[in-house]
Amino acid sequence: MTSNLFPSWDDDASTDPAGDSPSELIQLLNLQADLLRSVATGGPSVTNVNNEYRRRRTILNAGLRRLGIAPPFPWQDLWGWHGAWKEVSGTYAGRRKYISDLAAPVDEQLERLAAGRAASDPGPAAPSWPDLEQRLAGLQAELTAATALDDLQDVGRRAREVLIDLATLVYKDDMLPQNEPEQPKGADAKARLSFAARTLMPGSSHERWRTLIRAAWDLANTITHSSSINRVDAFAAVQATVLLVRCFERAVIEAGVA
Repeated sequence: MTSNLFPSWDDDASTDPAGDSPSELIQLLNLQADLLRSVATGGPSVTNVNNEYRRRRTILNAGLRRLGIAPPFPWQDLWGWHGAWKEVSGTYAGRRKYISDLAAPVDEQLERLAAGRAASDPGPAAPSWPDLEQRLAGLQAELTAATALDDLQDVGRRAREVLIDLATLVYKDDMLPQNEPEQPKGADAKARLSFAARTLMPGSSHERWRTLIRAAWDLANTITHSSSINRVDAFAAVQATVLLVRCFERAVIEAGVA
């Protein structure tokens, strides 16, 4: 007889959300937490649902890391959790609470993202710049966790660092216009990105790109130094930074110089 106390688990996770958005990641997080609680409190056997856990873990963790959020559940498979749950608690209630406590901070961050309180990111067009991806993830995490003025100013500093790194990746010495007397310094991301845009985004759209570059750079610097900023200002700086990275990434790919 099948108990009604537990969900009907099977090894087919084809109906799971894809994990492409914060809302879908919340669903995956809840499904995974339910599974962990269930196997530790008299539910399905580890053998029957271990593959489901591992498959969902891959999708969930990848989606969380893309948003700069650390995955909450440390076990690579359910056997790892099986070896830990007796040490966590001798009661079912204690084990349920333990899993809920692990999931709660991640759920809160995802809820903030789903509510539009953090910048959105379509993700990389190609895995060309792994170090920059880590910086973007850190930037997103900084914004999500920011509460005080110092935190928001740190968001600006991180955004500026990302733009400097982006300029280092896309700018080449031969992109310097002939009427410019010398190469821009490494920290002058605004100039370097503007010159790179001339090469990578030629034509009438170039000036519009220069406007966007100036705006993103000025936002990052304002957030870094101003004492009268708010979370909306920091959000704008991060969103502008993400937009520039993704657009330059696409431009580099289209130009065939990735």
